Amino acid sequence: MVEEIRRPEKPASAVWLRAHLAELWPGAAPFVHEWADPYRVRRAGEPAGYRHLVLAAAAGGRVSPGVDGVLAALRDAGWKAREPRVFHGESVASATIDAFEVRVYEGAGPGVLYVCGWTPVVFRPGERPRPQPRHTMSTVWEAVLCDECDGLGACPDCEGTLFAPHTFRRGSYSGYGCLGCSANNTGPGNCASCGSRGCLPAGSPYGEDGRPGPAGVTAGTRTVASGAEALAEVVRRPCAGCGEVRCAWRNAVVTSGDDLVSCFFATCPDCGARRAHSFHLSTAAGG
Repeated sequence: MVEEIRRPEKPASAVWLRAHLAELWPGAAPFVHEWADPYRVRRAGEPAGYRHLVLAAAAGGRVSPGVDGVLAALRDAGWKAREPRVFHGESVASATIDAFEVRVYEGAGPGVLYVCGWTPVVFRPGERPRPQPRHTMSTVWEAVLCDECDGLGACPDCEGTLFAPHTFRRGSYSGYGCLGCSANNTGPGNCASCGSRGCLPAGSPYGEDGRPGPAGVTAGTRTVASGAEALAEVVRRPCAGCGEVRCAWRNAVVTSGDDLVSCFFATCPDCGARRAHSFHLSTAAGG
């Protein structure tokens, strides 16, 4: 059973990020979803801090600016953007500015277009200096968050400092070397399970026929006006295996007879289960 995530006070960085991403669709009203990922060492005790996330989505299709259009707008605003990767008709890219990062994604078909951005982890007042984790639950892409380091991407005992945990004193480190990582196979300071990745590989998200999404997912559960409307519902559905809601959803628009079906599929970042939902698109919908 997944614990209910208490929404912490929203920092100014999250307010800025939401306003910034919503402006990427001038004249439109995209679906906007906000939440926070708690970060805790070994998933025990009270969170050491929270990462705030914002997702802004719009239907794909001919009227969509596409991944290239969104990246151009981000570059104009001072973001450093990487060229998109294209696979099976999907496009995904990333961009950064200061300590912020966004993922820009468009489904196959073309399908839904969304931008998911996140702040660095904001640690609680009074917390000793800690390194930023490589991942939290929502930033994992087709992988599972590492159970050993909880996404830190470093030894959970010494947090990559190479010193034993009892030697932390007022932000300075001295004393004995860390026995937890000094002789592991991934190298000193690294997590013994994931190395420095913060996540572990998951199974292929593609069906047996090579198309995006699990094979056979072609029956829509209900009719929606757009892929963005469907995504607004999907992001609130829990995983059937573990109850986790957070997930990096992917999308493909396929034909089923005379109908267009918007398929959403992903790997649960907590238990690794393959998740899928599908919706009929109305005749006027393009993605």
